[in-house]
Amino acid sequence: MMNNVDTKSFITECALKVDSFLDKYLIIKDSYSSKLIESMRYSLFAGGKRIRASLLISSYSLFSDNIDIVIPFAAAVEMVHTYSLIHDDLPAMDDDDYRRGKLTNHKVYGEALAILSGDALVTKAFELINDRSISPSISDTARVDISTSLSVSSGDKGMIAGQVADILYGENSTPDKSLLKYIHMNKSTELIKASILIGARLANAYEEECRLLSSYGNSIGLAFQIQDDILDITSSKEVLGKTAGKDVVQSKLTYPSLFGLDESKRILDELLNKAKDDISFFGDRAKVLNGISDYIIYRDK
Repeated sequence: MMNNVDTKSFITECALKVDSFLDKYLIIKDSYSSKLIESMRYSLFAGGKRIRASLLISSYSLFSDNIDIVIPFAAAVEMVHTYSLIHDDLPAMDDDDYRRGKLTNHKVYGEALAILSGDALVTKAFELINDRSISPSISDTARVDISTSLSVSSGDKGMIAGQVADILYGENSTPDKSLLKYIHMNKSTELIKASILIGARLANAYEEECRLLSSYGNSIGLAFQIQDDILDITSSKEVLGKTAGKDVVQSKLTYPSLFGLDESKRILDELLNKAKDDISFFGDRAKVLNGISDYIIYRDK
């Protein structure tokens, strides 16, 4: 199993750096937008682990130790992720009252402001990426590349496509392996993979290095969602910080519902081994990425 202290320390350090940046970046500038910013900050600082930010930073650190330069881009990814969570929790979507042990955004600020807060977060993320005054050494070409990667992974070819498939076909559906993989690969994996590739592209990684990291992202992203499926069955609201057992109640198509718990865990191990094999090329430099891989698999929430 992973070295818990080293990996958790790295993830904690990444989270602190990203949160510090976001705290200074997302501020109230006028009275009319104060409630909107308050709502955006409520969800942004609700206690997320910042896994995607950590993956971006650890991918970049394969090539450079100057991680501070990529903190704003890691923050942008977390803004997009938070927007997706706000919208996922809405009554028209997954209809959840709790997220990370706190009331969901729409339960505190109402549905209208929750929707607009999510909209504002995703647009603010692209404003941040393309602000030349932030990390000025990053070229315009890199910013365009990063913007494209993030928009594709979170749009109709990625996260939103997966969410739509889950809503339209994921409930009360007949067992369908291809549909299940499509939902998981798009709804969760694409943004995780994009986070890893953004880190590599910011470091000007070679094409073959990006290919290996993309394959790693596919494996670890799918593993992340499978573990979510498993925890929904095996954990509790107190541990998860959100409603447990909803997948079963809603007859959702998940890995445990299709393959059973034991086989799902075997698939997890297989994905973990493949992910580590993909980045073995980087040798000892991949220690942190390997640790995060283990963290994703063995986390309890």
